[in-house]
Amino acid sequence: MVEAQAEKFIILGFNFDNDYVNGLAEDLKKKCPGGIVTGILTKDEVIHYVFAHTRKVTATGYCLRKS
Repeated sequence: MVEAQAEKFIILGFNFDNDYVNGLAEDLKKKCPGGIVTGILTKDEVIHYVFAHTRKVTATGYCLRKS
């Protein structure tokens, strides 16, 4: 199994882009050199604070290596 995470701290709910998740696919590929990643599951979490929150995205998949 391979896993990659991305998170962003957001103040007062002002989020102008979701670019922080763009690298997740590449991070999964890097953790599976010479193979392919299949069965990808993503999880989107929001952690609330008083005047802010954090969005955390986790992608998990299976690394299949060629024999």
